[in-house]
Amino acid sequence: MPDHEDRHGGLRITLAPRGTRVAEIVDVNTTRLASVALACALALVAHDARAEGKPWTLGEALSRAMSRAPAIMAAKAARATADEKTSLSRAAYYPTLTAQLAGNASTVRDTQAAPPPSDQVFVYQNSQLSASGGVSLRWTLWDFGRTSNAARAADEGLRAAEAHEAASMAATIADVTTTYLNYVYRRRFVDLTKATVANRERLATIAKALAKSGLQPPIEELRALQRLESSRRDAAVAEVSAADSRAELAVLLGVDASTIGEGKVPSLEVDANAARAEVDAAKGPLPSAARAVADARAAEAEATSSRYFPTIALHGDATYRFAYVDRNDAVLTARTAHGSLVISVPIFDMAIPSATGAARAEAKHADALAEKAVLDAKREASVAASAVRTVGEQLTHAKKAADLAASVYAVVQARYV
Repeated sequence: MPDHEDRHGGLRITLAPRGTRVAEIVDVNTTRLASVALACALALVAHDARAEGKPWTLGEALSRAMSRAPAIMAAKAARATADEKTSLSRAAYYPTLTAQLAGNASTVRDTQAAPPPSDQVFVYQNSQLSASGGVSLRWTLWDFGRTSNAARAADEGLRAAEAHEAASMAATIADVTTTYLNYVYRRRFVDLTKATVANRERLATIAKALAKSGLQPPIEELRALQRLESSRRDAAVAEVSAADSRAELAVLLGVDASTIGEGKVPSLEVDANAARAEVDAAKGPLPSAARAVADARAAEAEATSSRYFPTIALHGDATYRFAYVDRNDAVLTARTAHGSLVISVPIFDMAIPSATGAARAEAKHADALAEKAVLDAKREASVAASAVRTVGEQLTHAKKAADLAASVYAVVQARYV
């Protein structure tokens, strides 16, 4: 897998080549890197055929999830629908032409009595066959902005659907990345807890021997045993947490949990500048999608209010009709043509102000949600940048603590010897 670098939310992420190892283990549960840093990354090739327990790379997991995520497929379908609506909104610019064809046949047989004093009865029969055809033309010449406003609203709706698709992809990337990193680092934490249990078992053995020899009080042996049991409890909790993350990742990828190995730790190079993170986050997929929806609602409100405007339309009709009457053995024909220029103005329609008010209220609501999305993105970026700095400091102190623990263990072991 080639190197891939991206910048988003003020953070820089680098995916190292396959097989890269990372010496330090960072607690990603507190960093929340995925929601800020990984929204636009990783169009990588997936490998669907997996051996049981073979490790997944982050790129493979993302490609697998993005090819089958229901949210992305729904967003793509919504974008296709919005694209068709843009064509539908422009249909009013063109005329409509319709054709009609009708046929009719009738037979009438009747009897009548002759006037008195005659007692005769007259019988007569009349059959008729007729057919007609016609065409109608309707063309709105000018509607003072109704069609153009509807077309603009449809265009804004398409832009909102495209932004929503991008936001769905970013959300999927964030979910999969967060779950993947949680699983990877929880597995690493399981290894650490097991190593801690092994070390504390040795320390408990040493403490027991030192207490038995009188080199330290018996309370130290009890403290060593207590720390040993505490580490065993932590190891059990870590195992459960890793299993939960593994199951969650399997659901996102649509695979069996047994096919997911320990995973590979990606190389993350992070720029934790809060100011840059906030600026970049405000331009991210989620705020952009919210702003596109607000623009679409505003265009819809304007299109709804344009229903107050008049329209000028051209109407034309032409028909041809013939009828055959067997009584007279004659064919009767008729031709008609009709054209009109129609100006229509809405005078009283209570549906227009109600629809306009509702559309304007929805536009205000969408605008407020867009502002909230920007604020949420900035806050999350700031928190993530701060968490990165905090975890970096914690890692530094953890290294010092590990060095001190190794020194203490060496001293204790030397005293035991």
